[in-house]
Amino acid sequence: MTASVPLAALAQPAEEPVFAGASVCGGFPPIDNGPHDYRSIRDNRLGKVERYHFTPNVERLVKGESTSVIGADISFTLRHFPNHHRALVSMSRLAEREKTVQVNGSEFSVDCWFDRALRFARDDTVSRLLFADHLHRTKRPIAAAAQVDHAVTLAGDNPLAHYNAGLIYLDLKKYDQARQQAYRAEELGVKRTGLRDRLRQAGQWREPASPAPSTAASGSLPVPAAIASPAPAASR
Repeated sequence: MTASVPLAALAQPAEEPVFAGASVCGGFPPIDNGPHDYRSIRDNRLGKVERYHFTPNVERLVKGESTSVIGADISFTLRHFPNHHRALVSMSRLAEREKTVQVNGSEFSVDCWFDRALRFARDDTVSRLLFADHLHRTKRPIAAAAQVDHAVTLAGDNPLAHYNAGLIYLDLKKYDQARQQAYRAEELGVKRTGLRDRLRQAGQWREPASPAPSTAASGSLPVPAAIASPAPAASR
């Protein structure tokens, strides 16, 4: 069983996450029931893991299920579903509680579990934003911002991805980026006002600029620009 490793014992550059890859964080050899993509496998293969390992008590960090060590059950879950979003959150929160980079019962550091999630499902914006949040919580803002920047390039027309990216930008005090993500999320139909409200409270909200009117033809009256009506998730 892996002992908890104190933060001081694994000092790492203040602004850089550990991206050691397979040489340190392991690959993805076939195992019984896995590994699977959490986003697409929601049948009994996921049910078995959540029924016997990632139970509500494990997720809430109350107690272990298959063992007395919570970290071992979360580790098992992430072995079988490397990008299991809720398990990644629980692993990060457990490390925060234990004040360590590698929790008791886990075979990898928290950074490694996120490294694995991103290598296993490179287009998973939720995992990337969760990693950004973890980096922010562990006081690595430059690395956190880089992950949010990357997530935004993958977000496409996913309104909640843009909204959640905006929230993390706001936590990082990157107000211009947060505001742009708020505009994009609202344009895509997000009804939540939390991001806008927090920007306003910080004195950083600006209404989006209206598009310039166009002229239909020479001598015709200007045509007013159409005002788009706002048309979740993982959640974070």
